[in-house]
Amino acid sequence: MASKKRFKLGVSACLLGEKVRFDGGHKSSSFTRSLGQFFELVPFCPEVGIGLGTPRKSLRLVGSVQNPRLLQPATNLDLTDEMMAWSEKTTAEIDESEFVGFVFKKGSPSCAMERTRVYAPNGMPEKAGVGLFAKHTMERFPELAFEDEGRLNDATLRSRFIMRLFARARVLELFRDSWTIGQLVAFHSREKYLLLAHSPLIYKELGRMVARAMILPLHELERQYKTLYLDAFTKVPSPGRHLNVLQHMLGYFKKFLGPIAKQSILNAVTDYRQGFLPLSTPLNLLKHYSLVHEQNYLLSQTYFQPFDKDLQVSQTVLRV
Repeated sequence: MASKKRFKLGVSACLLGEKVRFDGGHKSSSFTRSLGQFFELVPFCPEVGIGLGTPRKSLRLVGSVQNPRLLQPATNLDLTDEMMAWSEKTTAEIDESEFVGFVFKKGSPSCAMERTRVYAPNGMPEKAGVGLFAKHTMERFPELAFEDEGRLNDATLRSRFIMRLFARARVLELFRDSWTIGQLVAFHSREKYLLLAHSPLIYKELGRMVARAMILPLHELERQYKTLYLDAFTKVPSPGRHLNVLQHMLGYFKKFLGPIAKQSILNAVTDYRQGFLPLSTPLNLLKHYSLVHEQNYLLSQTYFQPFDKDLQVSQTVLRV
């Protein structure tokens, strides 16, 4: 049987080792390239895309932060219209249902998703701009996950970004082909504790949506569920919500665990709450006892492993 087609992740081409930068070099990112184990990496280089060579004279954003122009100071060329036309054409060719997100190059006048320099008429820069292609892409596809490679050096931000990528991949996979309400119910059940950790309110609203699934047209149910589900992963889970989830899961073992085993989990939960242990410690204990006592409902939960364990994500910040 042929393997299923992988979802796509857009990436600034220089991060994949392509020598497309203004100086003829690249900015290869080993972590970004490692995501190619799980997603099809699709390179984009807007500056080469509009016909500039490599190497080339550098570009900069000039004018207001809200509506800058893209200039090449050495040649006095204004390339704003060319970049906007290329961005429009390129994003129009993207099938949103096949993409999970984008990794952009920090500081780039075309690709940076935040804090790139915008030069005022007096030549003074303000580090508050957004690259033109990145801005257009984020506005066109608000449900995708976006990050720049500089921010991915922060373990917490990296974990949250990966969480969003895999959450989007799961829900897109659910709705990729023909699907049934039964499959949606099973999906929602598996996602219960992960959703509760991110947003109890959204989990409840999704539950009401699933409960009235029979009265909604399937295409509308798909649209509403996917949008709200993805919105949950824009919320940062708090230790308090994780604690609530852990306590719910512990309730499944009231009849099975002896006092010593139960106390070991409670100690791990307490130490997590006080900041002495990572979340992975009580989670691993709960998973162990779920296996021992064949708690298949708990073992089905995405909460135990929301993304591939081989990814380079610090266990101390996992799902913080």
